[in-house]
Amino acid sequence: MSEDELNRIEKKIASELEPFITGIFSMDAESRNFELFKQAYSDFIPRLLRSMKIFDFITRDFGETTNFLAKEEIHWLFGYLGLVESLGNSIVDMVVMLLVANGRDFHIESLRRVPRIRHVTSIEDLEKERVSLGTKLRFLEDNGIEKLASVVDSDLRNRIAHLNFDVKEDRVYIKGESAVLVIGIGLKKLIRAFKTVSGLIAQLAKDMGLTPRIEVR
Repeated sequence: MSEDELNRIEKKIASELEPFITGIFSMDAESRNFELFKQAYSDFIPRLLRSMKIFDFITRDFGETTNFLAKEEIHWLFGYLGLVESLGNSIVDMVVMLLVANGRDFHIESLRRVPRIRHVTSIEDLEKERVSLGTKLRFLEDNGIEKLASVVDSDLRNRIAHLNFDVKEDRVYIKGESAVLVIGIGLKKLIRAFKTVSGLIAQLAKDMGLTPRIEVR
């Protein structure tokens, strides 16, 4: 994947998030929706830092290894899965809360609470009700955040999680293509997308004078 293609992904994500970033920036700091965003950002930072440690550990030697064996390719498949489940979910949760703080209602069904249909008001709500990544990505798409939703490849994630790939002659194939190629392109997209989103959120928080918690749980 070329640098031009990655730049296009970055610009598209930034343009889709821009109205919601502006929406937060224009809010009264005492308003309920701003407080909702502030709390979400505070919850997001330790999750982000924890996920970044995992991301760094798994991808430390990626791109330097040229001679993959099947077991190494499978390692990268599950590395991709782990990164989507940790860092990907953290980023997506924060964007969900950015939208919610801008007045976009996200309804979830609770199996343990009354009323059963509730509005999401915190990252904790997403975690407690175990809202699926696919559901959150559809919410992003429905609200115009389409590029980020497409970069977080839930189909690839599901194929890996359900062992829907093939091993032939000591090489791994997924979606009919080399796993190394598929994962390599996927990781490049994720890295650029996550860097873009986290950078925009961090700049917004800085501009609004928010001080994040930095301890990693």
